[in-house]
Amino acid sequence: AFQAGKAEIALNFRYIARETDELRWATSYIYLAQNPRTGSVEALACTLDATEEALSRQIMSRISDEDYDYFALLDPRKGVIRFVKVRERCKATTPTATRDYDADIQYAFSQLMEPEECGRCVEALKLDRVLRELERNDTYVYPFTIEVEGSIQKKQLRYEWLDESRDLLLLTRIDITEAFLREQEQ
Repeated sequence: AFQAGKAEIALNFRYIARETDELRWATSYIYLAQNPRTGSVEALACTLDATEEALSRQIMSRISDEDYDYFALLDPRKGVIRFVKVRERCKATTPTATRDYDADIQYAFSQLMEPEECGRCVEALKLDRVLRELERNDTYVYPFTIEVEGSIQKKQLRYEWLDESRDLLLLTRIDITEAFLREQEQ
């Protein structure tokens, strides 16, 4: 590995702990370096418990696959959006034409709805409007309706700061069609 240019190697694995008989995850790190005096390759290795991180990743993956259309990060200083995870069935209705948030919103809604409704949505979701709403509240939630292949779908966008630094926004979209239909039946 060292001759191929790899100086660091990480191996993730799971195992059953003998003492507790529980499933655990670990990561072994191997750092390779050439001894300048002898020319031989030497290694330093350590193994760290990665159970909590692995479980958190799996939980988030399961939740995101089941409950969310997508997750995106939005840099409000640059107006740039980056989609972190998009469900396969939602790719056609996800605005990924450019990384420019306002341009993506304009393009996506123009493809999914009538011009009048598109204009209302775009105005409500422009970055400066979202930021004004987040000055007043911790989250900004915007429900809307789209038509996909003849089917009406209700969606909800949710904007919130990723953390207290307020450098990035977390944007999520969920499908609320079933909840809307249940509410209409009552």
